[in-house]
Amino acid sequence: MLKDLSGIGSLQDSLAKTNALLADVLAELKETNSERLEAIATALQVLNSNLEQESPGQ
Repeated sequence: MLKDLSGIGSLQDSLAKTNALLADVLAELKETNSERLEAIATALQVLNSNLEQESPGQ
């Protein structure tokens, strides 16, 4: 039914391109977030280690 509408083909092409670009953006965000979380985890481990060294008897 939708294919009968005039110009729907170009709209579908545009939506397909938009979806592909959004998939690329999502992949990039996942990679960036993963890298940032790893950096934060490392920093917290260092802080925790420093705290343990400053107060070993507690």
